[in-house]
Amino acid sequence: MHTSDKENNFIEKIKKIYPSNWDNIINSHKVNKPKTFRVNTLLTSENDAINLLSEDNFLVKKSKIPFGYICTEAPKDITLAQSAAFEKNLIYIQELASMLPVLVLNPEQHDSVMDLCAAPGSKTGLIAAITTNEAKIVAVEKGRNRFFKMRELLDNQGVKNVRTILMDANLIGKKMPDLLESFDKVLVDAPCSNEGSLNLTSETGLKFWSEKEPRKLSKLQKGLLNSALKLLKKGGTLVYSTCTYSVEENEQVVDWALRKWPGIKLEDIDLPIDNVDKGRTEWNERNFDKSLDKTIRVLPNENWNGFFIAKIKKL
Repeated sequence: MHTSDKENNFIEKIKKIYPSNWDNIINSHKVNKPKTFRVNTLLTSENDAINLLSEDNFLVKKSKIPFGYICTEAPKDITLAQSAAFEKNLIYIQELASMLPVLVLNPEQHDSVMDLCAAPGSKTGLIAAITTNEAKIVAVEKGRNRFFKMRELLDNQGVKNVRTILMDANLIGKKMPDLLESFDKVLVDAPCSNEGSLNLTSETGLKFWSEKEPRKLSKLQKGLLNSALKLLKKGGTLVYSTCTYSVEENEQVVDWALRKWPGIKLEDIDLPIDNVDKGRTEWNERNFDKSLDKTIRVLPNENWNGFFIAKIKKL
């Protein structure tokens, strides 16, 4: 399929999901967004990190979310990834939307937290920073190379109190039954079709995009969510997220879990941003559980990528 055909199909899909503002969403995929990052408060203060960036002639502004910043201007000779602040692990380059699932999870110092699809370690590091290394964190990753890179990243960022497990998340319950129903908070930032971060200005932007991919991934995502719910304590909170638009990977997966697990319910999500939309309660003439309108779709704009987040309580 030619790039132009793929792009037309992608646009048609976005029109169907977002009939009233599809053009804004497509346009957001045609701009090169500024680099965004979070300050690693395990190793520095926000002021010190920003001052160090300023010495390297970076101009930054605070975003609407904790720890999150937008780089508005960079010097000609170095990139953000070559700055002293980055090389000392005082900042971590990360999309703002990617920080949101952890903020929705709201980990606290006394919590035991499971990050089920943890590599590259971005969200595990943020959980540790928010809880000042006091929460007990378990980070699971099945890819061997990704696992060891994640461990190195967490170590460099000053993350403590984390247990890393090299294993397929779907096997955790069977192979480590002592972990069943043992976590206060569980994060499932699931592998997905990554539609929220596609760059339509790049010739290779749609190279791996396929209309069939979401249906394949949906099965994997259901398995991960099912495993995660087995690990969650009663009364605990689970956050399921993806960086894609496909209803098959988002609302449909959560709706499946609500039918399979009668002892769970969706909770409201409150975030300090206004570029959000409610989750869909129907799709392709199929009705979902009405509570799916408590899930959120983060709408992309000049600084943000698209994201989907659901907050689940186990009763």
